[in-house]
Amino acid sequence: MIWVLSTMLWYESMTQPQQSDYMLQTFENKTECQQFIRENKVELVEQLLKEMKNVNGYKLKTFEYFCKEEKLLEV
Repeated sequence: MIWVLSTMLWYESMTQPQQSDYMLQTFENKTECQQFIRENKVELVEQLLKEMKNVNGYKLKTFEYFCKEEKLLEV
């Protein structure tokens, strides 16, 4: 199991929120993930707004970061 930083995104005119995972880094536990958010929030927000502020004509209204646990698939 790993922990992944994810973002819930709410766009104008969309009835359901969208989710985006930050896969440039994974974490051993939830605390490590939350610490990464605290220590890198400005960079994370700047990158998120650059990439996700306007998507296919939809304007981002708000967003929330959270950490989620993911199962690794064995190959």
